[in-house]
Amino acid sequence: MNKVFLIGNGFDLAHGLKTKYSDFILWYFNEAIQSFKSRKSNVFDDDLITIQNDGYTTPIIDTIEQLNELTNNKLVVINFKHYFFRDFVRKLEGLRWVDIEYQYYLELIKVYKYSHNDDTEPGVSMELINLNNCFNSVKKKLIEYLETIEISWKIVKPQIQEHLHNELIKNSTNSHNLFIIFNYTNTIKLYQNYLNDVPHQIVYIHGRLGNEKNPIIFGYGDEMDEYYSKLERLNINQYLNNIKSFSYSLTTNYQDCILFLASRPYSVSIMGHSCGISDRLLLNTIFTDDHCEEIKIYYYQKNDSENDYFEKNQEISRHFPPEKKARMREIIKPLPLSLPLT
Repeated sequence: MNKVFLIGNGFDLAHGLKTKYSDFILWYFNEAIQSFKSRKSNVFDDDLITIQNDGYTTPIIDTIEQLNELTNNKLVVINFKHYFFRDFVRKLEGLRWVDIEYQYYLELIKVYKYSHNDDTEPGVSMELINLNNCFNSVKKKLIEYLETIEISWKIVKPQIQEHLHNELIKNSTNSHNLFIIFNYTNTIKLYQNYLNDVPHQIVYIHGRLGNEKNPIIFGYGDEMDEYYSKLERLNINQYLNNIKSFSYSLTTNYQDCILFLASRPYSVSIMGHSCGISDRLLLNTIFTDDHCEEIKIYYYQKNDSENDYFEKNQEISRHFPPEKKARMREIIKPLPLSLPLT
């Protein structure tokens, strides 16, 4: 049986990398704070915010609580240039990247409902332009932030080494392995020694930092939603600028995955991927294909008594249509037979 590995942001987090959305936002505001000192100006201005600092000595922000204190400080006036970014700064705790992508899609739908009805002609509204500009600015800043993160062999995890050894080495006879990397980082390369011993293929499905031939994809990927077809029928391309399927066509990554899935039966091992619906286009294809014979969840152990196996199961369920729910229950490996990622 072939093996498919889904590598998501939880994989990077398991290695201690600061790749949460909150890490990015804290870095972003600290960069703004540093600009006051370097430029000796009391104003910071970019595509996302304007900050007016009236003499307040702003410390480095290490926590979400400190950021909240800054945004509530009367000596520091922060003006957000779009409510999309403002809302995510104000409710930062616990947000995942998949939540940002999903909320972007919900905002698209709101713009659609507001801008288009039986009494209006289809057109490009300023609400749509501003939303896309804001989303693209967040994407650019995200890339800038991720490029500051250093990945070293010192962060290799023995537990993950063991997982890969069991999955790759012990069962390597006639087995081919596909690593679908949803991250922009190359943390998987820390385990290259294990990969070299078995037939394998690595696909950075969402692009890779510093690789112009494999550009970063950040957006939404649920073409099964009822409103998606309505957006397409508008014949306004700007509504589809950040839909993942169109970006997939810029490389052969998606086709490479489909060819692998069609070749022979496979098992799926989920390592740090949230399985949220912003990736439904691809995950539905992977999970519901007749060749998929097993789904193994390497869950996140929150503490001694709690893990995210149950929530991950719920997320996976959303990718199965009603007629395939029974099949889903057959192929998902139960919790007693599953393992924590680290």
